[in-house]
Amino acid sequence: MSIQTADLIAEIERWAPLAYAEDWDNSGWQIDLHPPEVSRILVALDPVNAVVGEAREKGADLVFTHHPLFFEPAKRLEAGVDAGGTAIDLIQAGISLYAAHTSFDSAPDGMNAVLAEMIGLSGIRLFPEKEDGLYHTFARQGDFVPLRTFGDVCLGVEKALGMEGKLRTVGPFDAMVKTGAVCGGAGGCFLEDVARAGLDFYLTGDVKHDQALYARAHGICLIDGGHWGTEHHFIPVMAERLRTAFGAAIEVLESETNKSPWF
Repeated sequence: MSIQTADLIAEIERWAPLAYAEDWDNSGWQIDLHPPEVSRILVALDPVNAVVGEAREKGADLVFTHHPLFFEPAKRLEAGVDAGGTAIDLIQAGISLYAAHTSFDSAPDGMNAVLAEMIGLSGIRLFPEKEDGLYHTFARQGDFVPLRTFGDVCLGVEKALGMEGKLRTVGPFDAMVKTGAVCGGAGGCFLEDVARAGLDFYLTGDVKHDQALYARAHGICLIDGGHWGTEHHFIPVMAERLRTAFGAAIEVLESETNKSPWF
């Protein structure tokens, strides 16, 4: 069984429209070998060598990732070295690569909307709020109903993300938390927006030292769930959407080798 590649990409871009991608980003085709059809697709977070090897071993026609292979134009491709080596390996194996990065982060039902729902926020909406109503912003905000302690929120986030014992936190666990925001990946840049909006809680990853100090100074209950921890749900979410969209016509595999580099 197989499906037309054009139909596959059209469905992916319905969930992650390229119009939502940031100018600095490289969402979309990374390695396009123009396969007319796809029968087996491997979904992963990162286009790393282990994933390429897994795709080759499992006979995947296409690798579908969240993070792109290239952010900047490549002047040289060298076998076995960084992204260039990965590109060469994919081409030699006859495997194409497509990435839905900020195109999925900002999408109405994308990465951060899913993350907000996963940790129990309700009334999910844009953050920062935009007057034009467009979804061209990464983060999402919502409310905890009923009100709960920061400690309870931490326990819930640990379980939802599969990050038991691996979170970094700022703030007293007995603080009451009502409103919060989330931004998967590296969203420390939104902390000032969190403070201006008067939110109690923020979940993101890759928080810098000065950003943690800012959160403490402004009374924000902060969780750093790590880049991997806040984004690896891309794999099961996208895999399930593909299975629902195409049924038995395509085999969808979830990467077993794409792990956090930290543990």
